[in-house]
Amino acid sequence: GLLFISHAKGYPAAERLDAAETDYVSGKRAMEALFQGTVDVVNTADVPAVLESFERDDFRIVAAIGTCDNEQRVVARRDRGIARPADLRGKTIATQKGSAVHFFLHLFLLKNGMSEKDVEIQFLKAEDLAPALAEGRVDAFSMREPYISLARQALGDSAVVFAAPGLYRRAELLIVRRSVLEERPEAVAALFRALTRAEEVVRRDPKAAQEMIAARLGVTSAEFHEIWNCSVYRVGLEQSLLLQLEDVARWAIANGLTETREMPNYLRFLDARAVEKVAPESVTLIR
Repeated sequence: GLLFISHAKGYPAAERLDAAETDYVSGKRAMEALFQGTVDVVNTADVPAVLESFERDDFRIVAAIGTCDNEQRVVARRDRGIARPADLRGKTIATQKGSAVHFFLHLFLLKNGMSEKDVEIQFLKAEDLAPALAEGRVDAFSMREPYISLARQALGDSAVVFAAPGLYRRAELLIVRRSVLEERPEAVAALFRALTRAEEVVRRDPKAAQEMIAARLGVTSAEFHEIWNCSVYRVGLEQSLLLQLEDVARWAIANGLTETREMPNYLRFLDARAVEKVAPESVTLIR
């Protein structure tokens, strides 16, 4: 959200930062581009970052730029006999593997007295989820906007949507290749100055901020309103993020998403130097 606002308002250029913006359908895809050298900085959720941490050490988490505890949803077909979460037992549920929505599905099943063994999980690309549900190839999927709205539009009254407020507080992370952080620290600091200006827009004119984010997501302000109400748009590095990364790592190890059995030291992946230059009061890491 802060990145969308920042670019809409021209703040990177105002901070003398020559920044080209590229959209990816998921944070997982953005991480792939980061390691291919296509981009220097990415915004992604916590889960893709954790999964990469088992394999490599050439990136750093320089800030969280927002959180939301009610963004992910499970969207299902009512005509498959699904009216409440318990009806998902025995059904085929699609999601994007190794992503925030995959982690949410795990927590959602547990909350409703089930595990992955009680359903058939099918892994698809993010952009294939809504078509798969609309065509009846799966019974439900776990995802976020704009794919939830796409499924609603395709299915109409046949769509049933399950939310779980407070179940998973997804952190939106800003991740930089370590070489970029070391070689161009002033560019990273300029990006943070642009983001803190976007944060001020959220505080000063929340209606305009909401409209800018919704427009970039390709949904209406009304469709985005519920997610806006559960979101916090703030730049910082808090101690709670360290604990969350460790929780996700335990889930990844227990569910065979990595061959590594040892949890990484996430303090090593968190680099607060850039954000401390701009907003030192927003860093609460205990180091």
